Amino acid sequence: MAKIQVQYYYLGLRKKSDPDDIFYLTDNYNFKEIKFPFGKRYWAADPFIVENGDDVYIFYEYFDEFRGKGSIACSKVVDNVASKPVIIIDEAFHLSFPMIFENKNCLYMIPESEASNSVILYKCISFPYKWEKDKVILNNVKACDSVILQNDLGQYLLITSLMDEKSTNERKNFCYVHNVMYELDEELNIIPHSKRELSEGDYGIRNAGKVIKTKNNLIRIAQNCTEGMYGKGLVFWALDSYNPYKEHELANIDYEKASNHITHIDHNGIIQGIHTYNCSAHYEIIDFMIFNELPVYYKLYYFLGSRISKIITKIERFIRS
Repeated sequence: MAKIQVQYYYLGLRKKSDPDDIFYLTDNYNFKEIKFPFGKRYWAADPFIVENGDDVYIFYEYFDEFRGKGSIACSKVVDNVASKPVIIIDEAFHLSFPMIFENKNCLYMIPESEASNSVILYKCISFPYKWEKDKVILNNVKACDSVILQNDLGQYLLITSLMDEKSTNERKNFCYVHNVMYELDEELNIIPHSKRELSEGDYGIRNAGKVIKTKNNLIRIAQNCTEGMYGKGLVFWALDSYNPYKEHELANIDYEKASNHITHIDHNGIIQGIHTYNCSAHYEIIDFMIFNELPVYYKLYYFLGSRISKIITKIERFIRS
């Protein structure tokens, strides 16, 4: 039977030896694939990890091939096995990259919502599964993969990757971005006229994980998109100064190198991309991409599923209105 190649993302977990242990500091590391209780209709990417006592929760893009879009889901992980996904945020538009941070003893999330032309803040009402929309932080922007960091005064800063809306053979809009920084007030609103350009536009700077703090550095993780290749690898940058904003490269991890350190189930393919990394006190988590070979009838399966899903969505919107 004829085969087609379908892109799927998977998640890998690694236990850290100490809080400052980051995998690129050693050649002896291994991420082990997290097993999920779902089939080929779904896949998981853009993982963020939160430890709550002895419990480990992951928040991630939960992509539905039927609907052709992602929502934000949460699972508890025990011995590298994830619980059934609980969708915690679902919108009419695609969501991914659920960046989580804490403010005034509350958890907040800024998922990637570029398809809505806005940057949206959500607040956790009951951890881990109940979240609600708090406010729209930015409107009329093509922004992806926003992250939050704090300056020396404890003030929150928002770094977001603005997408180039032009696409050519040499430059794909989802790879070519430029980062901008905004200052936030105590209520997490954008301070007027605080926008600062951090770059005129380049590959390899699209945010790829939460900013992490070690004993020696404040580290921003970026995705390497050189040559227009989405998921070519990860770049770790150390912050030198806030104003002017400067950073220097600590490590550049190519997906081919990382693939030798990721243990995964046989998915009829080899790893051909990584694009998100996050960590907690005791764990690191990464995603990786494989083109699975599936029967050609999956094309029809996904086509019919997406059409049925769109019809159901329109009916639901009509009922709500």
